[in-house]
Amino acid sequence: HTPVTCRGKFLHDRSIFVGPRVRSELGQAFQGYMVVTPLELEGGRGGGKLGFGSSLFGQRVNEEGKGKEVVLVLRGWVPQAWKDEPERFEYFRGGPDQVVQVQGLVKPSDNPGYFAPANLPEIGQWFFYDVPAMARACGVG
Repeated sequence: HTPVTCRGKFLHDRSIFVGPRVRSELGQAFQGYMVVTPLELEGGRGGGKLGFGSSLFGQRVNEEGKGKEVVLVLRGWVPQAWKDEPERFEYFRGGPDQVVQVQGLVKPSDNPGYFAPANLPEIGQWFFYDVPAMARACGVG
């Protein structure tokens, strides 16, 4: 896994929820999802730091016809309500123009096990990480 740092704006309206995933705390189980959100890189490019050709990148064409570089960020576990009632959690997402800095590791697509169900991107149902398919579903690949 390659460590990276990048700056940009999250495209919250294009988030993907992978799961369901159960999280246990103090003996209690909570239903939720892992959330993946596209991050449009500041300045449109990774500035050299992200130039390793990872499958985590997709291209999106903006209104001016210029490509913007986007990385998919696995942000972690969120409760099921974040998927079911996203308007209740706007406060935690930050503003649409808020620039953030993200540090993380490059993660390739999963190799799903034999018993893993197939992802159904057309209805937004994801069971494992398939970076190229997720980029297409987010409109960035």
